[in-house]
Amino acid sequence: MAGGNCPETPRQRMIGMMYLVLTAMLALNVSKDVLDAFIVVDETLIKTNENFERKVEGTYAQFGFANANEPGKVGPFYKKALEVKEHTQKIIDLFNDAKWELISISEKKTVEEVKGYTVREILNKDDYSTPTNYFIGASASGETIGKAKELKEAIIEYRNILLGYVDEKEREEFDKKIGLDVVGPFHDAGGKEVSWEYNSFYGSIMASSVTLLNKTIGEIKNAEFDILSYLMRAITAGDFTFDRIEAKVIPNSRIVFTGTTFEADIIVAAVDSRTQPEVYYKMGIDEPTQDMIPSMTKVSGDSGMVRLVLPAAGIGEQKFAGFIKLKSPSGEDSYYPFKESYSVAKSTATVAADKMNVFYAGIDNPVSASAPVPPEKIRISGAGLTFRGSGGNYIVNPPTSMIGKKINVTISAEVDGRTQSFGGTEFRVLTVPEPKIAIGNIRGGRRSKAEIINSPIVVPKDESFVYDLNWRVNGFSMTVGSGRNAKTATTGGNRFSAEMQGYINSAEPGSPLIVYDVKVTPSVDGKPININVNSDNLGVSVRLR
Repeated sequence: MAGGNCPETPRQRMIGMMYLVLTAMLALNVSKDVLDAFIVVDETLIKTNENFERKVEGTYAQFGFANANEPGKVGPFYKKALEVKEHTQKIIDLFNDAKWELISISEKKTVEEVKGYTVREILNKDDYSTPTNYFIGASASGETIGKAKELKEAIIEYRNILLGYVDEKEREEFDKKIGLDVVGPFHDAGGKEVSWEYNSFYGSIMASSVTLLNKTIGEIKNAEFDILSYLMRAITAGDFTFDRIEAKVIPNSRIVFTGTTFEADIIVAAVDSRTQPEVYYKMGIDEPTQDMIPSMTKVSGDSGMVRLVLPAAGIGEQKFAGFIKLKSPSGEDSYYPFKESYSVAKSTATVAADKMNVFYAGIDNPVSASAPVPPEKIRISGAGLTFRGSGGNYIVNPPTSMIGKKINVTISAEVDGRTQSFGGTEFRVLTVPEPKIAIGNIRGGRRSKAEIINSPIVVPKDESFVYDLNWRVNGFSMTVGSGRNAKTATTGGNRFSAEMQGYINSAEPGSPLIVYDVKVTPSVDGKPININVNSDNLGVSVRLR
């Protein structure tokens, strides 16, 4: 649910809809696609909760600044805000502890070992018995005796505490705003009314249960923000004179694509409403100095806020720094420095044939990797594989011992100081296909002796194999005719010997000519490579006219 001062974003609505759809799909089939979708929803929820946590902490900081300057007026509200923070942390700790305990039971590990697990790390994503037993339990009367009962009671208590801070005239409206409904009514698939505990956790798999807990934590943080916003309504920044003004650059994203723009809010503390801030910035610098101001770009603001829009030009990290200019109470200009950076990545799209994700063992396989980060930050890996190269272009040469195996190749990168995973793709390791044998350009049918004699070279060909792989014929055997009239000869190299050509010239029309036991050596760039080829499978046959 969203508050009046923090309306529900399209992203939050999308997450809620995705969770409902995925939960409905569980009743039909817990497929790998559904489990993978829960991974996406869970990670999106965690990221959203982290972003929301920063917003909430910003509100507490605003309370702290206000209280430091006007303790007599702000003090009672600030005390309530700290109480809200304490109660919120208590219930969030309860939900997090339940999450870690649930995962530890399912994974058969200690709580400390699974702390920080997301749905992606859980092995038993489709385990449904553990959540049911943990949250619902079993009693003769069918009453919920598991952890869900404690969570429900905690939510009811938390909602009552929040509503206790709201004026009675606004309490009914605020009751609807904060959400966290555990009363219902709720109904099962058959339309029967059920409890919140049963509706949320009975028969629910691990992936769904952990995602629901993170979703509820987000709703709790949303309710916390709503009550903080309510308490702040009695306090406006214009009522206070702050003794400290600090410049803050808050980018919408530190990673942008070519052809788009970098956007950020540059925020200052409360100022005289008649004074409008001005921003001066310069690209490519780390530390601004006031003597740079004449060469800087000026951006005017409104009501203490400046919207900075920069083009996503160039590739890689882009740095900028500058000053916010304000009029002090004495009428003098004051300059407050700031600095920031963002990364520009090339906007790309990739189309791949899903069934063609293969590596051939024993030869160099070119691989391209892309992610919404600068190419130099990309890291590629796969169990048992060694990748050569950088900047999104790599070579991998799987050993022949991996033939028949499936390898998940993953991409990661350093984003904002930490390693970010961008998922992976499964590849099959196959053996290099054996070449197809021809006599010159002849691969069968009825052929004249002249055609065969004029094409005296046995050639391994496979136009469908597009790698830079060459085959050299080291020798072969030939039989002309059948029965008692059959003539057989063996030679080294790739040409018919004089003996073989004599047998061909003397053969009767209609006689079969078979080239077999062709021995080949594969090479790349003139260097032999270790690929075993069964010569018994290599040959070609024609019938002489």
